[in-house]
Amino acid sequence: MDKEYSLKVLPKAKSDMENILEYIRDVLKSPQAATKHRKMFAEGLQKIKKDPKLFQHDEFEPLYRWHIVGSYKIYYREFDGKSQVVVFRVLYEKMDHPQHL
Repeated sequence: MDKEYSLKVLPKAKSDMENILEYIRDVLKSPQAATKHRKMFAEGLQKIKKDPKLFQHDEFEPLYRWHIVGSYKIYYREFDGKSQVVVFRVLYEKMDHPQHL
């Protein structure tokens, strides 16, 4: 039987996702793409929750793992002892991420 993990998305990660969606909707003028990204983020978070070990460790911050969703990386840590996954940030994949984690 698979281990069940709880998922906690920190306020900064929630803010990251909302800012990304607002940018796509308002600046890029693409509400359809924003809706698509919202769905992709939700699906990505569910994949992380279901099997957090599936995705690779970050080369600069080995305590973190990341999962690519479109052009963005969802950064998270798993805590086996608590059966919990905590999402810290959602960043553009080409961003200098070590300074933002």
